[in-house]
Amino acid sequence: MTKQDNQPAGLFGAVQKLPRAGNHQPSGAELSELENLPDSELGVLNVYCRGCGTILHPHAEGGKELADEASISVPDDWKGKYFQVDQCVCCGDEFQNPQLIELE
Repeated sequence: MTKQDNQPAGLFGAVQKLPRAGNHQPSGAELSELENLPDSELGVLNVYCRGCGTILHPHAEGGKELADEASISVPDDWKGKYFQVDQCVCCGDEFQNPQLIELE
C-alpha cells in the first residue's frame, strides 16, 4: 500500500465533479421546477447552474450569501425567482457570477 492509498481519497474514493460544459439553459421542465419553491426540508430557494445544468436548493443563509455576491438585497419572497450561476459546487469549488432571475 502506498502513502497515497492511505489518504482518505485513496481509501474511500473521491466524488468526481460534474463536467462543466457551460451554456446550459433550463428546459421547460426545469423552468417549471425553478418557478416553484423547493420542499422546505431541501432549502428555501432554487439555483440553476449554467455550467453543469444542476438545480440546487440552498437554505436561507446560502441565499443571503448569493444575494451579497450579486450585490442585491435578499428578496422578501423567493417564489418565482431563482439564482443562475456560471459554476456551482457540483462542477467547481464555489458559486460564480450569481444573477437573480425573475420568472413572469
